[in-house]
Amino acid sequence: MLMYTTTQAAEVIADGLAEGGRRPTVHANKVKTLVRANRLSNHSGHSRVMLDPDEVAAFIRDTRYVTAAELLSLHELVYRVSVLERTDTPRVTYDDDGHLLRTHRGVDFSDNPDSQIELGGWEGVWPIREKKAIELADENGLLLASARGYVGPGHLRPVKSLSRCTPRWYLHTSPPSAEIEEFVGTGLWIDVPDGPISDFVRVP
Repeated sequence: MLMYTTTQAAEVIADGLAEGGRRPTVHANKVKTLVRANRLSNHSGHSRVMLDPDEVAAFIRDTRYVTAAELLSLHELVYRVSVLERTDTPRVTYDDDGHLLRTHRGVDFSDNPDSQIELGGWEGVWPIREKKAIELADENGLLLASARGYVGPGHLRPVKSLSRCTPRWYLHTSPPSAEIEEFVGTGLWIDVPDGPISDFVRVP
């Protein structure tokens, strides 16, 4: 069977997700992240990543390209964080009172999105101003985890509380509502800048 390289898969995904004259930016490194995070599979027996065209086609069918305006229709406060694949090296985080908050970082899309390890990969401590962190919790704003633009099921959740981790805050979430689950469906793609950037979603 003819396999896709990551560059070829990126082009096919971008074309397949294009909607209403908009086309997402998808490149090889984004595809590699999805492979390392167990959302796509590497079918190569060597170091070069190769992907099954049927699996790529299924990914496109299961993923919907959405705008910032559509996200903000769910809630006026959506805080997007950038995540990569789960690492083998534990990332233990405690709050200022010494309570254990998480033991790992990064996501694994083959895991239960409600598991503590998976949530600990992205609930996390993010560079958010105190005033905005408090507002997120008070208003039950949404925390969205994007792996290079991909948002998996269960990775858009309301913020329910905060823990102080000087000088930052750890954002705790609660399970998504039926409305949020229906919106995310089997997966979303959003436009994001490259790099480990977290910020509030805004309409361009």
